[in-house]
Amino acid sequence: MSSFNQSADRTFVYENSIFQIDGFGGFRTLGFVKNWNFTPNMSDFDIDRIDSAAPIFTKKSDILGTFSFDTVSTVDLYGAGGSETNPVTYAFWASQIALGEPPTITFLVKMNAPKSSGDKFGKIQFSGRVMSCPVVRLANTGTQTVSVNGEITEIGPITRTAT
Repeated sequence: MSSFNQSADRTFVYENSIFQIDGFGGFRTLGFVKNWNFTPNMSDFDIDRIDSAAPIFTKKSDILGTFSFDTVSTVDLYGAGGSETNPVTYAFWASQIALGEPPTITFLVKMNAPKSSGDKFGKIQFSGRVMSCPVVRLANTGTQTVSVNGEITEIGPITRTAT
């Protein structure tokens, strides 16, 4: 028998954990991601039962779940020239949503377990459509937050690696 999910393999938030978006010739890291949520689910499947009571799953759409993340609003998000075509900017997300064409973006989340004796990084890659991106300012804080929410359309790869 071997141990699994040990404390030394715990992933840490601030130890080289990153959230990246694919665009403009490679992945770009979002520097101030406060929260993120990756929720694969089967809510867009019909479940029918046949005479043997075995379930039959029928996919209703390309939605495989939901995602969300909050990033601190920085002037970088509003971009410089060409920001409406740069997939890491608020200008791109909002203008595409306004056109009724929510942008599909590939995300890479990398988590680090610095005390692990094995491969130290967990990686999740997924693609999804940005469906909303409100800019929020809480009353008792000085920074605005952009809450990016969307639908997962592709999952993988999900790996454990050395780098």
